[in-house]
Amino acid sequence: MKGTSINRQFFKYISQNILGMIGISAYILADTFFISFAEGANGIAALNLVLPVYSLIFAIGSMMGVGSAIRYSIAQARKEQTAELYFFNAIFYAELHFQCFCQK
Repeated sequence: MKGTSINRQFFKYISQNILGMIGISAYILADTFFISFAEGANGIAALNLVLPVYSLIFAIGSMMGVGSAIRYSIAQARKEQTAELYFFNAIFYAELHFQCFCQK
């Protein structure tokens, strides 16, 4: 990325993030459309109850994944011995949360 300005890099990452959110919104809109035809008002009500749970699970997963990846990359670049711990902790907590959700 040498030779590119900070503003250009910033807008590159921001635009990818915005496009990803538009994609997720389009998916939810299409899902709502097809559920409304198949199940009607009860299907839409169920979808509206489940979407916040889906968003919470997605947010926790993203937080663990992105946060651990950043910490791992920084520790790896500094040649620290704790780099593997960030990766291991991310896998461990993801498995722990997965087991908690599956047992309920």
